[in-house]
Amino acid sequence: MMVNLPWPAPRKRASLRPERRPPARVPAVAAVLSILVGAACGKPSPSAGVANAEPRLSGETAEVRLPPDPDLSPLETQVAAKIRSHRQAVLESPTSAESWGRLGMVFQSHEMWQEALPCYRRAAELDPEEFRWPYLLAHDVHQEDPELSLRYLERAMDLRPGFAPAGLLRAGLLEELGRSDSAFEQYQEILAARPQLAGANFGLGRLYLERGDAESALLHLQRALELQPEAASIHASLARAYRLTGDAEAAARAADLARREQGQLALDDPVMVEMLEEAVSSAGYRQRGQRAAFAGEWTKAESLLRKALELRGEEADVHFELAGILARAGRLEEAMEGYREALRIDPRHESAAIRLAILLTFQPSFVTADVDEAIALLRGVLSARPDDGELHFHLAVALARGGDHRTAWVHVKKARELGEPVPPGFLDALRQQQPEPPDGEG
Repeated sequence: MMVNLPWPAPRKRASLRPERRPPARVPAVAAVLSILVGAACGKPSPSAGVANAEPRLSGETAEVRLPPDPDLSPLETQVAAKIRSHRQAVLESPTSAESWGRLGMVFQSHEMWQEALPCYRRAAELDPEEFRWPYLLAHDVHQEDPELSLRYLERAMDLRPGFAPAGLLRAGLLEELGRSDSAFEQYQEILAARPQLAGANFGLGRLYLERGDAESALLHLQRALELQPEAASIHASLARAYRLTGDAEAAARAADLARREQGQLALDDPVMVEMLEEAVSSAGYRQRGQRAAFAGEWTKAESLLRKALELRGEEADVHFELAGILARAGRLEEAMEGYREALRIDPRHESAAIRLAILLTFQPSFVTADVDEAIALLRGVLSARPDDGELHFHLAVALARGGDHRTAWVHVKKARELGEPVPPGFLDALRQQQPEPPDGEG
């Protein structure tokens, strides 16, 4: 199962209360679920004493002998109950590294980094040969103190050489610390062992860009894109590389895809997945559902997203994501109901409007009212995004389906002007209904 690479990382932690984000635009061919490393509930400030702290990984006594006992009143009931249960396990087995480490995972999975820190440190002291504890410590502190994170990480890499996610995190930290030559070497070392790793190709491509070597950058960025074609950050870096080579047309295409795609660069990291699977907040269930969907575990994804909705039903994005899973399973009526629910909660949810319009246009039990609704939805989104070629194409399809072939040609032409590829089969079918107007007519 995949998680997002933790870099480039924002320097701000999330708040305890989930923030409402604008709906993501999802490409029309397949839903792209964004898999987030962090949950939407967290601590607003870093741990006091985390910055510049020295890692104690073995042979020393920790200051903390009792597990953290934070105020749980702001948290959802089931989150507080899980924390109390795991804290009690530590109190009952205070020399168990696994109990301390598991409590750290529960805290970290709910973005309570301050509380996770002493748990992982104590686990590492009790079992200094266990790789997970210094590795999770490195993740726990990397946004506040990259130098400290690097020290924890290097201990973890000593315990488990060749673990690619650790190498990628190390390279990202070195970049952040301005040590680009060392980061370059780290990426090269990873690629020597795993040449098809998207994150390493992406990182090396970006560093070649910094050096002004656009041709080498393109080689690695294109390879990264082949492996993860829906990662927006790869498209954005490719746009920069194409501009450096003077290929303005390719740069414009890549920049447009960077705006369209919502996927994040992801990596198979079993240790981070183990930690993140401890989350039981509404946001945590949602993110677990997203990861399950990314892994193709559709039944599990549906169950987790439904659990998120049980806890916090008025979330348009969760209804949208669940509808995407239902559509993929061929449960179109349920999917359309989900998209409509997303639009009820957030009438400006453009992705839900587009998805619903596509299903209305192509559903087997087609009726004119469905196409009329689809056309109205697409026109509404297009009014806010008149230069979106993909929207013009979808509107052309809906119009053709509804019998308005002349207006369909207008939007076909506009889509092509904006660089949107129009399938030849659709063009042939449209020509059979109405000849293509000469240029300048519509």
